[in-house]
Amino acid sequence: MGMEFESFIFAGDFSRRATAKEIQSLLALFQKTEGTFIKEGEEVIGLDLLAGALTLEPGGQFEFSAPPLARIAEVATLFETYQRRLVGACAALGLKAVCMGYDPVTSLEERFWMPKARYKVMAPYMLKKGTLGQEMMTGTCTTQINLDYASERDMVQKMRVAMALQPLATALFANSPLVKGEGTKYLSYRRHIWNHTDPDRCGLLSFVFEDNMGFERYVNYALSVPMYFVKRGGAYINVAGRSFRDFLAGNLPELPGEKPLMQDWLDHLTTLFPEVRLKNVLELRGADSAPFPQVCQLAALWVGLLYDEETLQSAHDMVMSWKVEDIMATQETVPLQGLGSRIGKATLQEIARDILPMARRGLARLGEEEAHFLSLEEIARTGRVDAHALLDAREKAQNMAAFMNQIALG
Repeated sequence: MGMEFESFIFAGDFSRRATAKEIQSLLALFQKTEGTFIKEGEEVIGLDLLAGALTLEPGGQFEFSAPPLARIAEVATLFETYQRRLVGACAALGLKAVCMGYDPVTSLEERFWMPKARYKVMAPYMLKKGTLGQEMMTGTCTTQINLDYASERDMVQKMRVAMALQPLATALFANSPLVKGEGTKYLSYRRHIWNHTDPDRCGLLSFVFEDNMGFERYVNYALSVPMYFVKRGGAYINVAGRSFRDFLAGNLPELPGEKPLMQDWLDHLTTLFPEVRLKNVLELRGADSAPFPQVCQLAALWVGLLYDEETLQSAHDMVMSWKVEDIMATQETVPLQGLGSRIGKATLQEIARDILPMARRGLARLGEEEAHFLSLEEIARTGRVDAHALLDAREKAQNMAAFMNQIALG
């Protein structure tokens, strides 16, 4: 499994997000211990570590990508170490790290953009698609898990289960109920933003549940998604809205007669943002960012469901019995209703009470003795998630700074 974990970095008084220079200084502190800077021109945009990498999202969200790990216990050790290092580095610079699905303090206008050339292409195009694309880029954080597959059939089964249950992951890990310091009606405002980002490249994919699902079907979908850019010699050429099919035929007006390289295709795949993204791994993208130990809970949920063959088959049978339109509809209700959302007649809370024991049995059959990392049963029993606790804490806090200090890492 490969885990990716994003955090917001704030000034010490929480009056603002850290600036680009402050974020780069944070990378420099990590680099004093280990790692090699990742640069774009003269700008530092990341750090290759001995184990994993640190990269920066459009609004300076600080992302740790772990290397592939075989056991959840290894994930726990690595992320506990990383979180301690992050807290220490932030303290040295007078900064604070916060793990939530959406920035609870600043507005879009108050945020900066990291100096990465691809964002100069993507940001204007976002204004043409949906209504909240720039909010997604600068104001959201997620915890993502990447899992491998053994064959086309294995991929299809895993992708169907993962796609159908992404709303459940959103509900279980909902952690973004505040906007500009105030509680909202949303449990996952991050999910609401993604629902209004770009219908061409985001959301659940209904064709995954069709009989012809396979590698070719996903390729055809990817070919239908408009492009953002082509990278040549370190420069990003703006081809936003163009067709990759036209590129294959040598008909891009910006690159007349030129046909794509394999790297162009791989770059294009990174600009697709469905809830489960297919590359050489499956990337599961439904959960809000949350502090440790939720990283391990997320890993335990998906490893237990997808890596044990018996459990995977049972989960596949379950989700394939649902109506596709019911699965798709849940994506619209889950930002507000969370575990109260329904797939058909069953609420996500009721589905969780079936799914979590299946995941626990899957972990037990894998023989890793890691079922204790799952620990989501209380949420399934009560329906109370992190978002509810955050709303309670904000109501009790004297001011926003006091609330933020309470939830900051460390």
